Amino acid sequence: MDTEAAFENIKNDIKEEKLDLVVPQVQQIVDQAGGDIPTLFKCASLLKVIEEEDHCQEILDTIMESLPDDESKQMDVAIALRGLGRGEDAYEIISSFKEYKADPYEISLTLYSIGEYEEAFKVLDDSGKDDQKSMILLTDIQCALGEFDKATELADKTMYYYGTSYDTLVNKCNVMFRMGKAKETIKFSKGYLKESKSNNDFLALNAYVMRINGRLPAAVNYASRVLKNDYKHIGALETLAMCFAEKKSFINAKLLAGAINDAEPGNVAAIRILDACRLLSS
Repeated sequence: MDTEAAFENIKNDIKEEKLDLVVPQVQQIVDQAGGDIPTLFKCASLLKVIEEEDHCQEILDTIMESLPDDESKQMDVAIALRGLGRGEDAYEIISSFKEYKADPYEISLTLYSIGEYEEAFKVLDDSGKDDQKSMILLTDIQCALGEFDKATELADKTMYYYGTSYDTLVNKCNVMFRMGKAKETIKFSKGYLKESKSNNDFLALNAYVMRINGRLPAAVNYASRVLKNDYKHIGALETLAMCFAEKKSFINAKLLAGAINDAEPGNVAAIRILDACRLLSS
């Protein structure tokens, strides 16, 4: 059986809650991987899903002890480590570069992930980057710093420059919600749904807003409608995962986090899901 087939078998065993079969299969893949880092990360991710944290961390320690010489490949490792909750290690790698110039966005996101908000803002703001994802991250950081007026201004600018996509709309709702304007997010999101009831981003926005307002059945309904049309929609996947987490179905939530991380290594949505599972299970 090839490695990809073995991974599919493991995922099926997790879905069927045959968790006692998972660790031996993962260990067999690790033993046969020959130190292949992408394979080791997939193994670590699966172990995190089933809360085999000690085994997961052992694999991540092994990766840290055998980093590739190429600093650009080390950057890939740092991003994946951050996605699995090892932000401190990710920043250690980034800080060690002698020649490779890391993207300020990635540096800032890593600092943000470990709670270094002021430094995260300085790095990204000083870089002058004003692409969509950088402006959204700057908005998040300003919220974390309690600078809600500045966050609101950034969110509005992001929508003005980059339009009404899922990410820009959720960014705006996040600021409103963190300012205590939860009910206003519902009115805001429904306004876009009135424009188009079939727009996946608008449906996913409403799923997100329903969840943060505690209306889980409605959130699941909206998210499911999106995923019927686009099964890779990250926003809908995250909302569905968060609903699973809030219902204490942590394995299903973590499986979706793993799917997101596989599709987009280091995606902050996967980090948020894992953080939610950890907080809600404690």
